Amino acid sequence: MLDDETSFQYLDQPLRDVIDDIAFRHGIPIVIDVMALEDYGIGTDTPMSITLKGISLKSALRLMLNNLDLNYVIQHEVMQITTSEQAKKRRQIHVYRVDDLVGDGKSIETLLILLERMSEEDGTEIALFGQRVVVKASFSEHERIMRLLRALAQNTSVSPF
Repeated sequence: MLDDETSFQYLDQPLRDVIDDIAFRHGIPIVIDVMALEDYGIGTDTPMSITLKGISLKSALRLMLNNLDLNYVIQHEVMQITTSEQAKKRRQIHVYRVDDLVGDGKSIETLLILLERMSEEDGTEIALFGQRVVVKASFSEHERIMRLLRALAQNTSVSPF
């Protein structure tokens, strides 16, 4: 659903109302990490003003939330709105099958090196387990890794091998 196209316009609407509207319109459960926001000095009544048209929900949320130094993570089957700092701290473990990207002389070790070099966050852990890559990282870092792996799978000219 994050790749679905969206458009919205809010003028001085409280953050909680904006989030509730987006959750309703896109049919996704969204909760606000009220404690993290309050610790950061942001209330759920903070006014939001933004107009976006014809872009992905993922991009729209990033643009909107970035104005307040907020971010979202997907955890426990819900989208959680929190501070960017808290989002980076919430590490998740994902296992990526990469057997379709290696073989035919292509090295899984080379892929591992590429993933390590492209990692933007301190604390990201990447390990090899057979034909799988195990990554412990923040939600946004996992998004970057998934985009790269999709690109490699779809476009051999992008392949670093």
